Amino acid sequence: MRYVVLAMLVLGLAACGGKKSSPPPPAANASPAASAVTNAANATVAKGGEHVVVTGTISLNGSKLTLNGSGDFKGDPALGELLLTIKGAVSGSMDEITSGSTAYLKSPLLAAALPAGKTWASVSLTKATKAFGINLNSFTNATPTATLGFLSSAKNVKKIGDGHYRATIDLSKVAGASAKAIPVDVWVNSDGLIEKVVTAYTGTKITTTFSKYGESVNVKVPSASETVDIAKLGG
Repeated sequence: MRYVVLAMLVLGLAACGGKKSSPPPPAANASPAASAVTNAANATVAKGGEHVVVTGTISLNGSKLTLNGSGDFKGDPALGELLLTIKGAVSGSMDEITSGSTAYLKSPLLAAALPAGKTWASVSLTKATKAFGINLNSFTNATPTATLGFLSSAKNVKKIGDGHYRATIDLSKVAGASAKAIPVDVWVNSDGLIEKVVTAYTGTKITTTFSKYGESVNVKVPSASETVDIAKLGG
């Protein structure tokens, strides 16, 4: 169960591309490479919605999980859904919905831990939460994939190739972050939009690709009668 929850959080919550507030513009003294990434991140956020495809691997305590997912997200208000598959130490399907500052998790792998009549577990993205022996706050605040908002303030940005940039995302001001900074590779397409983001550190590699910019996103958020706070599960 620990692996199931961790996999969903590391991959699913990281996939949310948009932000409700507008990211800052490039700094006045920013390098051309930094300005290119910041402008691309801001332009992608301004589109209002996108389709994402996410793949990843996570290594924990000698076990390896492979993750694949796809979904659609918008940033104002924050709303999205990601359908996942996980293979490895545990295998199964996942459905994750993000609405505002709450994520909702549904999976046959979680079903046995839920009270009768409940089909979804909810996770607050803004307060410290512990379940199944995991400090979930450290993962929801310091996700291995960079959100577009984090990209807008990336540090040490260097151009590697045509539309390909390498940078560092500073997490020092993020409460509960398990790492203060993570490396990231970013690809910007010919329209000046973020096309792909890859992060790899401490046994985790996540790749997120973006498409269908500006698409309409419609997601049914689970009702209170269907959900239980994950903090009440697993001790």
